[in-house]
Amino acid sequence: GHAEDALDRLAAARFDVLFSDVSLPGISGVELARQALQRTPSMHVIFASGYGDALLRHLDFPYQSLQKPYEIEQLQAALAAIASAAGEASSV
Repeated sequence: GHAEDALDRLAAARFDVLFSDVSLPGISGVELARQALQRTPSMHVIFASGYGDALLRHLDFPYQSLQKPYEIEQLQAALAAIASAAGEASSV
């Protein structure tokens, strides 16, 4: 789908994690993340990219990235890190 479709879904429900490609039809995954974070500042962002982190280096929000091609275990590790951080934040 397009990033605009994702924004519609993000507006309709609460999500804890945004997992997006950096390159999308329409607006970029980075712009999608910016707009999503404006609505839900506590959302975590994971990017997938075949171009490395060069496009992400100067972002002003926290994110994790997976280099394509990635293994499902790498995605699981990223999600586990988010869950762990969320657990630590809620126990403080």
